[in-house]
Order: sequence, then C-alpha cells, then structure tokens
Amino acid sequence: MIWSATLVLLLAIALYLLAALLGTWITTGKLSTQTTSQDSVNIYVVSNGMHTDFVLPIRHTTKDWRSHLAQSRFEGYYQHQWISFGWGDQAFFLNSTKEGFPALSTTLKAVLWPTKSLMHVSFYRSINTQADNVYRLSVSLEQYQALVKFILSSFIIKQDQTFHYVAQGYGTYDFFFEAHRSYHLFFTCNNWTNRGLKLMNIRTGIWTPLEQGLIHHLK
Repeated sequence: MIWSATLVLLLAIALYLLAALLGTWITTGKLSTQTTSQDSVNIYVVSNGMHTDFVLPIRHTTKDWRSHLAQSRFEGYYQHQWISFGWGDQAFFLNSTKEGFPALSTTLKAVLWPTKSLMHVSFYRSINTQADNVYRLSVSLEQYQALVKFILSSFIIKQDQTFHYVAQGYGTYDFFFEAHRSYHLFFTCNNWTNRGLKLMNIRTGIWTPLEQGLIHHLK
C-alpha cells in the first residue's frame, strides 16, 4: 500500500515536471524583451532562485505608484526610484518573515490546494543592473500600460484607491498587501509573472510554474 502511494506520488511529480518543461518549450508571444520604440520604458524582472518580481519606476507619466500608497505610512519611500511587485501564497510569505523558510506543512498546503495570496511590494533607491538575477526589459509605452493594468488588477484596492496593507515584509523596505486570486499548484508566483509578460506580448513559455522556465526565456 505504501509502495503504491509512493509510486503514485512520484508519477504525479514526474508528470508535473514534464508539463512544466513542455510549458517552457512551447512559447507564446511575438516580441523580444527589447524594443526600439522611442517611448520605451526600462523595467526589470528579478529572481531569487525560486520567486520572480517585476521592478518598475515608482513614478512615470503612465503611472505614479505613490498614489496607491498611504502617505501616513509610506511617505518615507516616495523618493525611491524603483518599486517591485510580486504575487504569492499568503502563509508562505508571512511565515518566511518569521522562520526564514516556512515549515514543510506550510509549503505543502500552498502547493496542494488553493490558498489565499498576497502582493509583495519593495522599494529601491537603485537597481544593480549587472547582477546575475536581474533581467532588463525595454518595453514600449503600450506594453508598459498593459503591465500596469495587470499589476493593479492583482491588488485589492480600498475606496480611497490605496492598497490594503497587511504586514511588514522581510526588512524596512518591503511590505505585504491583500491580493486577488488563489495560489495553487497550477498558478504559482512565477505563473503570475509569466502572465504579465504574456499581456505585453513578450515571447515566453505558455506555462511556467517554476522560476527556471520563466528565466530561460528572459536570458
């Protein structure tokens, strides 16, 4: 009985990894990560080896993100140059701030069935564009507008148009906010980032639940 259960589990893992591999190889989108458009905007995708974030200018003619950040709490960050957005499992995010790496039970719960999500927002004065985990995308104004709309749609926004604050993040420069959609095995943090790339019509894999599948195309 135990051997049968183990075999089923191993088969399920193998099928999931195979699907992720095929989802990486089969591409969608027509555009590269660089545009020659005169109104281009430089944005970045940053990876920590497991999770990916978008990094955008905190203020731009298209969008000033400060308007969604309550002045009473975030005014000290208004002069930063960059802001990053990442989506992920609520329990994994919050427990990571306390435990370093969440307990196995937290990880399994996030993977095995739908759970609540959060948006992770960080502020940066500058970006180390030479770092191995930082990938620059030069996008047109139209592409940038599509990405802004997508990121906004991921937040639960209050009546005064500010993001709904939840908790302090890993340091003094990052925070968690309430988000839409459930996290699960078939829609992960990297699928979220991939969705943003797709909406900009940038060539990427059709399904990339793992960081490696996403970064493969950015490289």
